[in-house]
Amino acid sequence: KHVHHSHRRTDLFGAFVSVETITLRCVLRWVKQRGISVYPHGVAPFAQPSQCAIVTIDLLHTNAPGPSCERAIVMRPNRPILKLDHFLPYRLSVLSQKVSQSVAEVYARSHRLSTPDWKVISLLANHGPILPAEIRRFGTLDKAAISRALKRLTNRGLVVRKSKPQDGRTFEVTLSENGWRLYGDIIPEAKRKEDAILADLSDAERAELLRLLDKLDHFYSDRRS
Repeated sequence: KHVHHSHRRTDLFGAFVSVETITLRCVLRWVKQRGISVYPHGVAPFAQPSQCAIVTIDLLHTNAPGPSCERAIVMRPNRPILKLDHFLPYRLSVLSQKVSQSVAEVYARSHRLSTPDWKVISLLANHGPILPAEIRRFGTLDKAAISRALKRLTNRGLVVRKSKPQDGRTFEVTLSENGWRLYGDIIPEAKRKEDAILADLSDAERAELLRLLDKLDHFYSDRRS
């Protein structure tokens, strides 16, 4: 990931390129540890297409105007490979992480809220007052994370507990006036962040995206019911 270029010249596949020797050795050691053999392009004519893959190695010259590419044949067994770029669960997981980190800038920096804190506040604003156990049904937090978030929010005066009249042993949680005020401050910032994330989508594409997300969500809702 971190490549430090130098003016030392290293012979790789017959081409002199300017790379850090130590970095090159680490890459080759990593390849050898995984049982992959690397040959210069055209040196391994015995290899069948099903037994190898041709990859392009881009190496930047420090003393050349543009990048230099060297082709190599990477020998590996013919095993099935799950192409992550086309695997929906992986793509959704990575995208969700990126979006969450981007939105977290809104409530973490200015309002000192953790991600579980913000999730609980959002759920209470949409569904409260509710039992603490019901928060799990609406979100993705486990029982321990919900309990810790409620404790932090209660200590800050953002959430209040209300005993249920018909059962004094249980209580519901809801946003306090301070909690609603904080939530109202965050909403415009969150909407601006959402607009930035969806800026490249047309109104029709945004509507279609929500429709497809609802369809996928209904699939899992039907399986739970």
